[in-house]
Amino acid sequence: MPPPTTYVSVVEFAVELARLRRALLTPERWAGSWGHVRSLERLDPGVGDGTGRRYRTTVRAVLPYTLTWEMRLVEAASHRLRWEADGDLDGVATLELATTPGRTAVHASWSVRPTPRWMRLLWPVARPLFVRNHDEVMRRGAAHLADHLGVALLRCEVGVSERRGDGAPGPP
Repeated sequence: MPPPTTYVSVVEFAVELARLRRALLTPERWAGSWGHVRSLERLDPGVGDGTGRRYRTTVRAVLPYTLTWEMRLVEAASHRLRWEADGDLDGVATLELATTPGRTAVHASWSVRPTPRWMRLLWPVARPLFVRNHDEVMRRGAAHLADHLGVALLRCEVGVSERRGDGAPGPP
């Protein structure tokens, strides 16, 4: 199994924190119309703050492959959301929300490893393609969320941390 890869994104929207946080907590309201999401099914509503909320998501990448995983909300603090994933992707997504007047930034860290056998076998040579694919899907998702909210997308930076998900230095 390849070590986790940590994808990092900073996305900033011209929107107040509460509105963006609500959208991030209810992807069924907007993600289904995002071209890469083939299906999004809420499996469990969770408790009052959303903790325990669970979704099954199938995404068709820019490259011609499809991945399905389940996401469970494990932390729903006012400025931090943390999801655990298992399925074709295993890992943790952490969203840190920072606000200034009229804008909210999302600092996202997605430490994940692929589980399909074909992907694990190709990982050593195809990792750069998988990373670029992820980055493009995230750029399109950020633009789609801004359109859904009817707000400006002020910044969208995506990339891979130079450290693996376990904190050890990752491959270049």
